[in-house]
Amino acid sequence: MSYRQRLRSLLSSRWLSLMNALLCAVAVGANMHYQFFCRPVLWASILLVIVFVPVVLYPLVRRSLTPIRELVFFTFGVAACACVYCIMFLGMMNWWAPFIMWIKPLAILGYLPHFLLVQILFNLYDLRNDRKVRRSFVVGVSGCVAFALAMAIWFNRNYESVQAAIDDPRTKSGNVSACYMTERMLGMHFKYHMSFCMWDGWRPPIHAPSIVVAAWLNSPFIDTQAADGFLWTFLNMSAAPFKDHMTKSDLERRVDAYSRVFPDRPIRQKCPCAAEYGKVYLNDPLWRSRFPRER
Repeated sequence: MSYRQRLRSLLSSRWLSLMNALLCAVAVGANMHYQFFCRPVLWASILLVIVFVPVVLYPLVRRSLTPIRELVFFTFGVAACACVYCIMFLGMMNWWAPFIMWIKPLAILGYLPHFLLVQILFNLYDLRNDRKVRRSFVVGVSGCVAFALAMAIWFNRNYESVQAAIDDPRTKSGNVSACYMTERMLGMHFKYHMSFCMWDGWRPPIHAPSIVVAAWLNSPFIDTQAADGFLWTFLNMSAAPFKDHMTKSDLERRVDAYSRVFPDRPIRQKCPCAAEYGKVYLNDPLWRSRFPRER
């Protein structure tokens, strides 16, 4: 049996569903202990379940899904975008994982998005002659692209007022319009996770894909010294790896601006990003010195 035949046999096997389920379960558990993507916001969690359950179970139930095949491949389009997002988010970890695996074997789970993406593309290729399937997949991908562009435009329209508030929270915070996007923007790096820990500010506990893609897409178009910190992700690295880009003063100004624009929103989260780093986040001196009521 040739290599190509072996690969097709694996990707067509009904046992692949069991492997997918086990890998996803272990990945969720590992993500609770180590920092990869932190805790997704509610809408992202629901979306992940909806689009990846078909991916996981497809090898087992593909024949019974024929009546709803177009709907399934629409979810595959969304799932493919989610896989690409995860791969991009991990950044250089895609290259370092093979070396880290010798120390922490669970690092191999960083390649789970790659593995699922290969399956999605294989299933699409397998039905490449079905026009409706191809169209449904493209619609799913297009919906994700449209969402990302909408978030980027919303981000761009609020950038100047939010950046001014971070630079001078006391006098400029009043100019920020309190909305979904500005809450995410002000919460970057201390509340919302923007990149893998070595490039983020403070092991933020919440992962909101909307603010991450918005920052990614705006990074090439906002070229100022202030933007280097504001848009800090793996796509915009100018500091040394393994060194936090966000300084203590940066984080304090962000927290100050956030608390002024959203005084009723919690800042310190009761649940940290990951169990292994919980004490670092929960016992940070900033909570004791500035927000003792949130201890």
